[in-house]
Amino acid sequence: AIAAAIMALASDLTREEHRTKVMAVIGASIGASFMIALVIGPLFHAWVGVPGIFWITAVLAVTGIGIVVGLIPTPVQVGVPAQNSLDRASLKSVLRNTQLLRLDLGVFILHMVLTAIFVVVPVILRDHYSIAPSDHWQVYLGVLVISLILLVPSVIFSEKLNLSKPFFLSAILLCAAGQLGLSDMEQHFYLFFAAMVIYFWGFNFLEASLPSMVSKISHSQVKGTSMGVFSSSQFLGAFAGGVIAGLLVENLDQYAVFMFAFIMFLIWFLVAFSMRSPTNYRSYTVELGRARNANEAPELARSLLAIPGVAEATVIADEGIAYLRIDRDTFEEEKLKKLCAELR
Repeated sequence: AIAAAIMALASDLTREEHRTKVMAVIGASIGASFMIALVIGPLFHAWVGVPGIFWITAVLAVTGIGIVVGLIPTPVQVGVPAQNSLDRASLKSVLRNTQLLRLDLGVFILHMVLTAIFVVVPVILRDHYSIAPSDHWQVYLGVLVISLILLVPSVIFSEKLNLSKPFFLSAILLCAAGQLGLSDMEQHFYLFFAAMVIYFWGFNFLEASLPSMVSKISHSQVKGTSMGVFSSSQFLGAFAGGVIAGLLVENLDQYAVFMFAFIMFLIWFLVAFSMRSPTNYRSYTVELGRARNANEAPELARSLLAIPGVAEATVIADEGIAYLRIDRDTFEEEKLKKLCAELR
């Protein structure tokens, strides 16, 4: 529930052209928090025990409330009635959108694999590579730092070159390659470490890109619903990963988990290959010259939507402004200026 709200809030507070960078920071923080938890979990356990960890969680949650209330700005009212209850029509439209469903499947697989491999990775480090559990944090920290260093230029170039889909597909293949590398039970530790880095390089990029792609594809009126379905898929995947990994270890062996993960990423690659590249939208604010009656808003919105390249138009009548979502490649700014001149 929190993840869905965070992603929707972030997309409301950021311009379209900066959306992937913002989601990259959020995605990286999610990946970092997971890795940091593996590092400090044993320390907290020794300090306060498992019950104390739940109390720490409660304190962090209250701190989060304070941050949202005191530090996060309130998004501009977009002129769409708030959905205070489940809107079945919105939910149906989201579940029928094949582009969004591909992303939901992707985040399901991504977090299913993440949970599955960490059922076995700590055991392999302890038993196969003779690394004491108290020293595992050094492995995880090294993997985290190197993968984040690799992530930054990947995100920048995917946006600068407008190659989000090729980079997205490449990240899925990186994850698959990482899992294939991890599945070799006879390899040297440094190759195991390198495979972990490759996997988390792809993982962090996908963790950053997926929410951004959901926000770009979904309409503003169903953005919250889209993020809700997306986040539900994410955590269902984490649940499934734990169950499946346990069954594989019980009936086969630890390394079967990595081969299962490799196959899942190949399936995801095939599903994602036919996806449409997200349209290159950006935000655009229009001054309408003066405050207007709320009854004029629908007609003004229709006039703005008639301009080539305008995908969405939200008119804030009492402030005399409109927020547009435009396609940079097809937007005809001169026609917008002409319309604004006529309105004044």
